[in-house]
Amino acid sequence: MISDHALICFVVTLKKPSVKAQWVNCRAWRQLSRDAFASDLEASDLCAELDALADKSFDDLVQLYRDVLTGLLDKHCPVVKMRRRPKKATPWFDANCRAVRRHTRAAERRFRRTRSSEDKLVWDRKMKLMRSLYNDKYTTVTGATTSDQRQQKHSHHSRRQNTYWHRYERNHQRSLYAIARLSSVCRL
Repeated sequence: MISDHALICFVVTLKKPSVKAQWVNCRAWRQLSRDAFASDLEASDLCAELDALADKSFDDLVQLYRDVLTGLLDKHCPVVKMRRRPKKATPWFDANCRAVRRHTRAAERRFRRTRSSEDKLVWDRKMKLMRSLYNDKYTTVTGATTSDQRQQKHSHHSRRQNTYWHRYERNHQRSLYAIARLSSVCRL
């Protein structure tokens, strides 16, 4: 019986399951003009004479506050429907990573607003801390570093092909040698 243990490689094309988009309602905060909002707020019933509000109950004041602010926000910052695609969950990205990222992005926004060297240093420190935390979390979950992942992503395919062809040639030569020996033995 002849057995060939040659390496077989093939490509299977699979379709990824489609990710359904979610529709969410949120406000267009970038459209908000603070000056126009402040002037409309000053002209509203909330900023009227305190004597006019003194005879209202607590529930009436809360309702007035809610109605006035909701009306002003609807006018200056309307609710828009946005489509969001859920992203694939990363097992190592937890609440701690989320908090560090939030603080880092806040430091970045502060630096971009002020352009001061102190804010740049704070942002750089927080960025290094965030990258270090990400690397540590990734390492504990997967057992590989993020630099290994990047390196593997770029060179894995070519390295795998080279290894494949090397093994193929070696195994093919062994198979040919085994067949030649077997055929010479069978002729006897």
